[in-house]
Amino acid sequence: AATDPIALDLACVRLMGFDEDKIRMIREPMCSDTLRITSVRRADDVGVIEVDGESFARTERSLDELSASHVFEAHPGWRGHVERR
Repeated sequence: AATDPIALDLACVRLMGFDEDKIRMIREPMCSDTLRITSVRRADDVGVIEVDGESFARTERSLDELSASHVFEAHPGWRGHVERR
């Protein structure tokens, strides 16, 4: 679904309503100068392209424009620790 695993995880985390800065496995690679698993340094670096299956129309969006059709709840042990404010 993406050529950059952190970019994909970042989009999923945002769709779920969680804060990427509170999740070490996403935050640390974005801040690191030595870990080269991602080119993403800020959430603003990631764009989302939606493809309509029937018309193949592409729509580019920022992460802040993403919204989910379902409400996600964090695991009980994570509640209150990963949600966006």
